[in-house]
Amino acid sequence: MSATRSDSLGRAAAALERGTTFVLRGRTDPEAPWRGIRLLIVWLLTRLVVVTFVPLAPYVVNDVNYYATVITGQADPGFPGSLREYPVPAIWWLTIPSILAGGEIKPYGWWFVFLMLCIDGGLLVVLRRIGRSPRAITAWLAAGLAIGPILLLRFDLLTGAMVATALLVAVPRPRLAAALMVVAASVKLWPGVFVGLVAAAGPRRRPALVAAGITSVVLVVAATATSGWDRLLTPLAYQTDRGLQIESLFALPAMMLWSLGVEGYVVDYPASLSFEVSGPGTTLLGMLATLATVAALAWVLGTTAAVWRRASRPDLLTVAAWALLSGVCLLVLSNKVFSPQYMAWMLPIAVALLAVTGEARARTSTYLMMCAAVAAQLLYPWLYDAVTSPYATALSPVAVVLIAVRLALVCVVAAIATQRTWQLLRADEPLAAAR
Repeated sequence: MSATRSDSLGRAAAALERGTTFVLRGRTDPEAPWRGIRLLIVWLLTRLVVVTFVPLAPYVVNDVNYYATVITGQADPGFPGSLREYPVPAIWWLTIPSILAGGEIKPYGWWFVFLMLCIDGGLLVVLRRIGRSPRAITAWLAAGLAIGPILLLRFDLLTGAMVATALLVAVPRPRLAAALMVVAASVKLWPGVFVGLVAAAGPRRRPALVAAGITSVVLVVAATATSGWDRLLTPLAYQTDRGLQIESLFALPAMMLWSLGVEGYVVDYPASLSFEVSGPGTTLLGMLATLATVAALAWVLGTTAAVWRRASRPDLLTVAAWALLSGVCLLVLSNKVFSPQYMAWMLPIAVALLAVTGEARARTSTYLMMCAAVAAQLLYPWLYDAVTSPYATALSPVAVVLIAVRLALVCVVAAIATQRTWQLLRADEPLAAAR
């Protein structure tokens, strides 16, 4: 990335930061600490705005209704899903709202939103008490507005918040950090490849690995005892069999042609329970996505090994934070699927990075990711019909442009994070926060 382009992105991100700070805090220095009552009021107001968005697009609750129908045992024999696409511990989590709702479908959604608000608020508390970065707190308050209703109506925030918290506590609480990463991986699989990276960032690496191992064994034994060994493998089989989801990077060429009405391209809703595109060349695009995923995994494993080779020290956390953001972005971009809720994975990590280091590039990455979340929210739920209808409409090219904008922004963040990770790994001298 050229210096001129980097400076332009930095200035744009700084302007966004100033605007966000002014809206949420008024004429306050971005570095000024948040006061408790004011923080609580702003958090409540921003989340109230998010909740009020829901009635404007009622079908955004479809996934929660899906969870409730299956968990409460009220699905008829012809119901299209059974939650087998999720790991067993995720089912445990989805059962909690049902218990609180007394097994009824209608209260299930409200309890689900309440629990997600608790997780959201919990991450805010962690940022205030451990991260101690007013900029990061402001960014997370704004992140809720940027992500929109899907923040509270999918359980992806559970994973994103646990990974972000693990990064923040890696130095003072390495065992807790490792255990959190394993639990996060038991809910959504992807954090599993980053357990070693977070463990390497802390001062006590072996105890962290022991904690990760014990947590893994406990979860595997419990999941096997409750659901059987075969059930442990169904999420992997489900992910392997999926086609090109319409918002993924490698689906973009096909979606562009589909939106322009080119014959042969079809958007449908197969057994994967997500909208996929098929047509000439999509098989090759799927193969390229698989190769790109392998390359992304190789980068993650390589950076993890490089961090492990360095002596443990507090400033190593900065390397791990950049490597984590880089790896997550690359894995999401290379995947055959890029669902809207994935922003609830990446934004908490970007905010945690901002809490770890005050680098200008961290601020740029966070606010670019926030812009990507806004583009994702404009697409889903507001313009999703334009890319999921049987035939392209007048708004379909606009919706595909929004997909492209979000992908481009995440690509830029991935480039910044990957370049910075490479720079830090090559440097032998102690790290310095370049403000």
